[in-house]
This record gives sequence, structure tokens and C-alpha cells, in this order.
Amino acid sequence: MPRIAAIDRLADRRAARKKGRERARSLRRYEHAGCGRTVAKVVACIVMLAAFASLGFLVGNDQYQATLIGWVPFIMLLCGIGFGAIYIAVLRRGITFEELMDVPECSRDSDATFTMRFKNRTPLLATRMVTTFFICDMFGNVASENSTSLSLAPFEEYELPLTTRFEHIGTFTAGLKEITVSDFLGLFTHTIRNQANQVVRVIPKVVELDGIEFSNEAMDEASKAARSVLADSMDYAYVREYELGDPLKTIHWKLSARSNEYMTRLYEVYTNPSVVFIMDFYADWNEADDLMCMFDAIVESTFSFSRYAGRQGLDSEVHFIDRHGALRKLTQADVGKVTEIIGDLPVMTNDPDKASIAIDVLKKQIADPRGFNNVFVISANVSHEMVSTIAQAKVRRRTPTMIAAIPPSLVGRDRDKHCRNLGLLESSDISFQVISHCSELSYKAGDQEYELI
Repeated sequence: MPRIAAIDRLADRRAARKKGRERARSLRRYEHAGCGRTVAKVVACIVMLAAFASLGFLVGNDQYQATLIGWVPFIMLLCGIGFGAIYIAVLRRGITFEELMDVPECSRDSDATFTMRFKNRTPLLATRMVTTFFICDMFGNVASENSTSLSLAPFEEYELPLTTRFEHIGTFTAGLKEITVSDFLGLFTHTIRNQANQVVRVIPKVVELDGIEFSNEAMDEASKAARSVLADSMDYAYVREYELGDPLKTIHWKLSARSNEYMTRLYEVYTNPSVVFIMDFYADWNEADDLMCMFDAIVESTFSFSRYAGRQGLDSEVHFIDRHGALRKLTQADVGKVTEIIGDLPVMTNDPDKASIAIDVLKKQIADPRGFNNVFVISANVSHEMVSTIAQAKVRRRTPTMIAAIPPSLVGRDRDKHCRNLGLLESSDISFQVISHCSELSYKAGDQEYELI
């Protein structure tokens, strides 16, 4: 059965990638078609004028051709073109719209409804109107675009509801993109663009967790606990044999010379027995859909862990670098302000210059003599530098755990190759999990998969 489920997931991911490629091709075709549309209309006008002008010479006898009646078709065409131009000039100033949204916030994978109010303030019948709606992804690119046709009677008001599903967490621009009005011959068009699009914030849902083991010392002590960790100090508590990863400057050279074995000093510092969750939004990946899925997994996992820690009576903080480049530290009370947090979250990035941002936050936390004892790193970065830094946290007598978010499209050998650096955590006896979706957390409790935060 697990093999069948894996095959089904692989088939679903392939179908999703195929759908994404088809959507990209259709958008490219739409853009190319729009470039040649103006030229085609000019050519159509010239051809129609030439055709109707020649009709006066090809139909009837000489007397018929010499009369006004013989030129009626040509005159009618000229009048039609002129009326079409006037028709568009009037409608472009007479068609108005208003875009409304009941709640500018929804939870991930739920629907939001936009209400479009159109009004024709002219005595003309607007028979050919095409409205285009769109949704941007977190990177500002158009993720989906749909069009619908409608008509408005003179002085008519019309409401058009639009229900859209938001599948990812973040801040998105969506709604009406433009209205295209055409004349009855289709020769003249005018596009009215919406200059004030709606901004929708999609908040995460959390998974009910259970059975997470924090450091016993963190669970038993009520406040600060003196612990022996590696640090810079003049005094030390005791020594032990050198272990791989210990800094060279902590080696007790005199004692090592006498014992013929390298000995390491251990220093006494005070650490916070609670837990810190460090979110990292860097991933060495290019597919936009996969990046957004990893973003969802990171945010929802962090919120799920934070809520669990709060219910266990532990002090906890969430650390991340916000979209302005500043370090944010959220307490348990701050986590409840979901809308504000989502607005400050950065977008998922594959910029190599930002690969070390969360690593630097982790290093500062490890070096802080009063830092948190339990350190959870929720990241899509599975590089050797990130894994080595997490391993260093254990050397510093912290209790690290890593939640590695990987692209949903990775399966089989590609998945193993992508996660090969995590072997260092396994050899160092550091807990870690590899997930593509928050529901894959092994700590998930019961059958209820999601709850609103």
C-alpha cells in the first residue's frame, strides 16, 4: 500500500507540472496574439474598404454604377467604421466598475469571493465586453488568468461575483485586471485597466502535534539553568577528551601534553531552557510552485510547533529575517497576530547571496551564552554549511532539531541525492525530519489534519 500511495503522489505531481507547462504556453500564445492584433485590424479595415469600393464597379450596369445607390454599400461601410469609432469613444468614458472583497484575508487552500460592480452610464448598448481576472503568485508573476464576456444595457448596473481559491500562504495581488470593450464590427477596442487591485493575505493552518521531546533540562527547570557548554571565557568547569568539531582554541594544551591525548575545556554559561524556532526562506530551487509549497511547509510547521510549545507551558520565540531585512523575534503572544506576521514574511528566494542569512541567525543563537537550549531549524536549505552549523549547536551543548522542507516534485533517487547532506545529522544523533507538506510531520496527532490558527 505505501508503494501504491507513492506512485499516486508521483502521478499527481507529474500532472501538476504538465498543467503548469500548458498554462505557461497558453499565456505565451496570448501575449503573441495580442502583439499582432492591432496590425490585423488595420489590414481588415483596408481590405473591407477595398472590397466594398470595388462592389460599386462590379455590380449592375453603367447607369446603376453612376448613381448614388451603387455606392450605398461603400457608404454604409464608411458610416459603420465612423460610428464604431464614436461608439468606442463614448463607452470608454461611460463604463465604470468597482471591485469589492468582503474579507481581505483567508486561510490557505480556501476560497475568497470578489464582487465586481459594473455600470454603463451611456445610452448605448455595450454588447461586447470581456473582463479579465487574475491572481499573482508571491513573486509578483501572474499565476492564473481567466476571462468572461458580458453585456450591459443602457444605464444598467450589474454585479458579477468571482470565487477564487488561494492554495499558498502569503500576500497576493488578485482581482479584476482589465475590461476590453469592442464595437459591433470588432474593428475598434479599448482596454480599461484596473489601477487599484486587491491585496489578499492568506494565513496558515496548523497541524495538531503531540509527543515532541524537548530537552529534559528545559522541561524540568522553571527558569535559567546552569549548563556546561563551549564558550569563550577565562574560567572553565572541567575538561574532557577532544571530540570532532571542538574549536581548537578550547584545547587544554598543558593537560593534553601530560596525558598524550587532546583534552578540551568546557565552560560554564547560562542558557534559556525553552525553545526557539528559526525560519529560513532560502532554497536552491527554481520552480515557483515548489518554492511556494516549501514556503507553506516552513510557515505552517513553525506555527504548529510554536503552538504546541505554548500548550506545554514552554517559553518560545520564532526568529526570522523579515522582508525589510530586519531580525524579527516573535514571542508566544506575537504569534497570535497572524495577519501582521504574514505581511512581514519575506518571499521564498533562491538568491545565493541570501543563503547564509538564517545560518547567521543560528550562529548568533548558538554563540549567545543565554541563548535557548532547544533550537528548531525549519528550512529548505539542506546545504553542507547549514547542516554543519546545526551539528555545531550540539557540540555547544544545545539540543538542535531540523525540519527540512524539500520540493514536492522530488521523489526517489532525486530526493535522496538532494538530502544527502542530512547524513551528517544522522551520524551526529541529531533529530531531523524531511517533509514536503506540514501534514507529513511525524508528530501529527489524531485524524484531524488541520485547524485554523
